[in-house]
Amino acid sequence: MKWMTPTLVALASALTTLAAAPAASTTCAGATLASTGGADSFSLSGASLAPGASCTATVTVAVAGAGTFH
Repeated sequence: MKWMTPTLVALASALTTLAAAPAASTTCAGATLASTGGADSFSLSGASLAPGASCTATVTVAVAGAGTFH
């Protein structure tokens, strides 16, 4: 899995929340992905990965204001 750095996580957390309908999905085998619209976090549990394998967890976020984001 590709992980976000602590600095990027802090910045993303300060600027975003989960969208009202976060459209959460995962390709992680056996995983449960929990998300609540408007929350500032989501959880992924029960994922099982073989050595060298990867999976994806996706949620839709909303930003507090207009701008350009990269």
